[in-house]
Amino acid sequence: MKIVMMILAFLVTTTWVEAMPSDQDLINEVDRLVARWEGDQSPGGAVALIVEGRPVLVKAFGMADLSAGSSNSAETLFYLASLAKPFTAASVVHAARAGKIDLDSSVRDLFPELPKSFAAATIRHLIHHSSGIPDVYDTAIACDLGPAVLGSSKAGIGLICKMTGPSFSPGERCLYSNSGYLLLAESLGRSTDLDLAAYSRKHFFDPLEMNRVSYLGEKPRGEVAVGYHVKGGVWEGGEILTNLRGPGGMFASMTDLVRFESAWWDGKYGDRKLQAALVVAPRGGHNPKLGPYASGWMLQRYRGLNVERHFGGAFDFSTDLLRFPSLGTTVITLSNASSLSATDLSEQVADFVLRDEFKSPESEGVELTRGQIAAFGRLWKDTSTLDIWFLTPRASGFVVAALGDLKLSLEAVEPKRLEATDSHIPFALELKEKELLVHQDGRVIATLESIPFPPRQMREATDYAGEYTSRSLGATITLVAAPRGMLKLQQRRPILGLPPFMPIASDLYVCDLGATMVFERSAQGRVSGMTIHANRAWDLRFDKVRN
Repeated sequence: MKIVMMILAFLVTTTWVEAMPSDQDLINEVDRLVARWEGDQSPGGAVALIVEGRPVLVKAFGMADLSAGSSNSAETLFYLASLAKPFTAASVVHAARAGKIDLDSSVRDLFPELPKSFAAATIRHLIHHSSGIPDVYDTAIACDLGPAVLGSSKAGIGLICKMTGPSFSPGERCLYSNSGYLLLAESLGRSTDLDLAAYSRKHFFDPLEMNRVSYLGEKPRGEVAVGYHVKGGVWEGGEILTNLRGPGGMFASMTDLVRFESAWWDGKYGDRKLQAALVVAPRGGHNPKLGPYASGWMLQRYRGLNVERHFGGAFDFSTDLLRFPSLGTTVITLSNASSLSATDLSEQVADFVLRDEFKSPESEGVELTRGQIAAFGRLWKDTSTLDIWFLTPRASGFVVAALGDLKLSLEAVEPKRLEATDSHIPFALELKEKELLVHQDGRVIATLESIPFPPRQMREATDYAGEYTSRSLGATITLVAAPRGMLKLQQRRPILGLPPFMPIASDLYVCDLGATMVFERSAQGRVSGMTIHANRAWDLRFDKVRN
């Protein structure tokens, strides 16, 4: 198997590297971390450590294609998933600086076919995930539309045009939306004479000799890794069920990404003014899990240090670029094995290399009694939006989860107050009489009321089973009764398989992947329709048409 390794002697001249482990220690640690995916019987990936723009270590491991017997290398092309977004944003901001795009213009100026309800959203809102436009992937999954609506940019934008309106007022909050980055990619073609691939190649990839970068729909510029998952105890190759460019749709090798990061450090990715603009986030409305979202970059904190980061995961691939700007250090990880998390491996390498730079956590937690733990309950409902929040006690604290990719670990700092330990902005839950207050960035953003669980009275699942249709979205879904009172959404050709929905109250069902079904009844008490809230696509309305 081809393994690429580089250890550069110049590093001993830098100041902080004196505390780094020796070259051999670093090699041994990375070997240990990826040992499970070494050899010719498993997919794997590639990992790189870059310091002050120079590669310290690049290691490829595991197989790119098990059936062809080809190994991963630094030149293997990996599907980047959402790690494509920083490159999409950079091209749009570059075009804006050239006077081709007005970032503060309405999206309907470039996309007049969009509903008038989206008129308040701007191109800048799209970049920062603050437009409120529901996510095209989550909409397609929840509405069982199949891969066809993701088969081209035209089809994807066609689905956005069927959406009834934004999930919130643009600029009010941050909700990660692949729809926004699909529109950003298309905006280049509508405002310049080049599409996303051609524009990025002309202004960024070709000057930096990122020669293997390819987009969906193009002939690959090298061997492409196959994404794998385990099925029946054996590795099975997956399929990329999309042709959308912008939110993803990009392939790159580790060599390409090392060249990108070297150019970033040297101020040659466009220029330093462009780079500075890309890592500035708007004030307020941030997502606590992602952190402030700049132009394609998540501005986060990791072990007490500021980081600029983006990760991605789809179709059995996962990717991560983790940059510590104050230390000039970056870890990049690419994976073509569903069980190998790129974010985990990046953090493990960073933990080893930068362990002397990290601050020790200062725990202020208090130990709660069983009664105090029980007082926090399990299920809560937002009194204004009816969103469901899950609060689960763990051995070391609590985990809270809600729609919009929100999942945080918390610890008790007072008997009635929990604070997040992994949020990138201040986040806390506070018991106040019979309510649970959600504090974010110094203000209360939601008031929750407890939902008894298990529910006291439940209707039969067959009461909800049947066929439902959404005329606006052109979607029809079928719900069938499943064991233990659950409901199953019958999927024809799933983009992502959904687990059964569990009843948590009358007319209210949820599933583990972050979707909620709220049912409605007629004056006669019969189920007449329902609304699906699917992670990053909210308020998908359906009428019941058949039992």
